[in-house]
Amino acid sequence: MSGFDPITYDVVTDWHQGYDILRHPLLALAMYPVFLLNKLLWAITGCNCVQILIGVILTFCGFYSVVFLRRTMIEVIGIKSQFSTVLSLFFLSFAFVLVSIIVPDHFCLSMFCLTLATYLAGKKIKANEQFSAKEAIILFLLTAGITLSNGVVVFAIIFIVNGKSYFNWRFLLKTAVFPVVLLISMVFVQQSLSTELTEKKDNLVAEQMKWTHGKLPRAKILQENFFGESLQLHRKHILGDVLNKRPLIVEYSWEIQNYVVILIEVLLLLGLVFAWRERFTLVLLAVLGFNLFLHIIMAFAINEVYIMTAHWVFVVPLSIANLFRTKQKWAIWILLIMIIVLTVYFYCYHGYLLHRYLTWPLVK
Repeated sequence: MSGFDPITYDVVTDWHQGYDILRHPLLALAMYPVFLLNKLLWAITGCNCVQILIGVILTFCGFYSVVFLRRTMIEVIGIKSQFSTVLSLFFLSFAFVLVSIIVPDHFCLSMFCLTLATYLAGKKIKANEQFSAKEAIILFLLTAGITLSNGVVVFAIIFIVNGKSYFNWRFLLKTAVFPVVLLISMVFVQQSLSTELTEKKDNLVAEQMKWTHGKLPRAKILQENFFGESLQLHRKHILGDVLNKRPLIVEYSWEIQNYVVILIEVLLLLGLVFAWRERFTLVLLAVLGFNLFLHIIMAFAINEVYIMTAHWVFVVPLSIANLFRTKQKWAIWILLIMIIVLTVYFYCYHGYLLHRYLTWPLVK
């Protein structure tokens, strides 16, 4: 589906270092207990329960991503619970949020970790507190262990919350140098123990360069793929893979669908501008800004950038939530109606397309 990989099924069925170890340094180790549980269930039932186990994990991570998102809106941004519920349902209706929750890949796990980090950061800012060294280390290892680039986002979030004290040499040594060295050491230990990695990935850093593409149309990709496909599926080449016949740029079948994406982008920007003086807005900008830098400017995985949606898209409802704090009741009602209409449209549109895609008979 759309460039996602079922590596997790393979790792949990027959454990090995199946992931790109530089991008996902601890993910295979995290799946080892799941592999052992599957092995036990397999011995008891006589069948491979990998799909059930991964389904439980994805459901848990998807559910608590929404829980953290909703709590952030109520406890940090300060909007009413009914508005946060509508925005949470709006978030769940996004194209590649729905897809990330149902594919056996790591993105839903990353979404869980990043929404947790964002929620904790908001609570710290609200209470005028700072991350302790222990909290920072755990948060970094949890997020970067699943996807290394998430560690950069966590560093930025901790800096925003802790301010200048982040650069205290003792704190920096404990929370930045120590976990990074630990992570690198674990990567090289796993590499030395794995013949698979030794034979196929002699240069782990050089291996990542194949994922960068410098001569692609940035503006078109930003609109159609980074925002467009992430929020609203294209009907043509539905959930196709760019490595298998799907064009890099697919345009919407109906012109109005372009305006739907533009409307959400405008609401996103208005929400950021509305709360631009608040420190929590810097957290949202750090998440969104880093992903734009990594995927659009640096062009990492730019050819299938929408599969990275779970790493940043929660910024959209959190930003829009700021607009519900306006004192103009008429503006709140207009905004609420727009979000409800968009949510119903997305559920109907994506529900139909996903059901049709998943139930359509396979053809050669």
